[in-house]
Amino acid sequence: MKRTFDTPEELMTAFEEYRTHTKSNPKLIQKLAYNQVVNIEHELPLTIQGFEAYVGADLSRYLGAKKGTNYEHYYEVKTLIKKIVTADQLQGALIGTFNANLVSRLIGMHAKVEAELMRTRIDIENESRKKGLSFSTPEVIFIDTHK
Repeated sequence: MKRTFDTPEELMTAFEEYRTHTKSNPKLIQKLAYNQVVNIEHELPLTIQGFEAYVGADLSRYLGAKKGTNYEHYYEVKTLIKKIVTADQLQGALIGTFNANLVSRLIGMHAKVEAELMRTRIDIENESRKKGLSFSTPEVIFIDTHK
């Protein structure tokens, strides 16, 4: 596979090839069912790391493209590729194909939720102190139901 891309279109074409390859080649996992070993196909998620492995190159200069840099003409393609990857992972997590907890961490949702919970807890504690109330807030326990 090509290691450099002269145009954003070439990068997008390579991504589409990776996408087609990944989705048409599921991972076979062996499971024991009714005293027999059976192969079960598992769809693989799209990832930036998988794309880089597929083309055999570090794509950070393209996928890290920012406006006002030498690679700014890759900005729109980079944005589209990252959105496609994130949408694939998120949709897979929502329907149970991929591990939702892992996907939420990969796309940064977990940290955002934790930060919001901490802000809410602090707000509640501050309001309680203003009203002269004193109590300890219980620990929040997360239960992973995807095991």
